[in-house]
Amino acid sequence: MLSPAPARSVIKPQPRATAVIDWRELAACKGWAEKYGSDPWFPDRPSAPSAYETAEKICESCPVVQQCLEFALGGDNGRGQPRWGMYAGMTPEERASMARRRKRQEQKERREA
Repeated sequence: MLSPAPARSVIKPQPRATAVIDWRELAACKGWAEKYGSDPWFPDRPSAPSAYETAEKICESCPVVQQCLEFALGGDNGRGQPRWGMYAGMTPEERASMARRRKRQEQKERREA
């Protein structure tokens, strides 16, 4: 007499995770202004000597500072760089200077190519 075939377990394939986490969800500054009632990245008096001090300290520990910098330099937002506020621990003036240096470097590399 033949014994019945062993039962097979059917393993259904699981869908692959396709969700991409927006870098802003991981930013050290996320929810800070709402929690503490102030926004040190956009101070009332940006020209004051210590205007960005708190924001700089928070940006120093941020795990996505590079993504923030690329966003602020226009690489990730499609609109050019923001004119106001601190991004990636850099003031608007510092970002503008960096953008100019990058542009000169890119132009130099194109000429040499």
